[in-house]
Amino acid sequence: MPPTSVYYLGAYSPWAAFQKSFTEKEIYAWVETEAGWDVVAKTPKGTWVKQFVFVPSNANVILNEIAPDGNVGSREFDPVGPGYKYVWVYAKDAGSYVGSFESAGQKSNDVTLQVY
Repeated sequence: MPPTSVYYLGAYSPWAAFQKSFTEKEIYAWVETEAGWDVVAKTPKGTWVKQFVFVPSNANVILNEIAPDGNVGSREFDPVGPGYKYVWVYAKDAGSYVGSFESAGQKSNDVTLQVY
């Protein structure tokens, strides 16, 4: 089920309007919120949050993340076809997690998860 709204290029758009403007030629990431897909979300400690990424071509996907304590980590996923994909992220510690995705030589925008 598509989100109600999507944050893209500095503005919120309804799904239908976003679909018309999104070229599907770039990797782009979001985090699921009650209002739709955004690049920043707040969640309580100990919850799971869904992050979305649009992958433009067949390739491996890497999630890079900086945890609140400053530790940097990466998770590489098997090759996927083009389209919208998601991963679950666990809000383990209070603070900000900043993540981005890489695929086929492209890096996505950053997504921030603020855990309280």
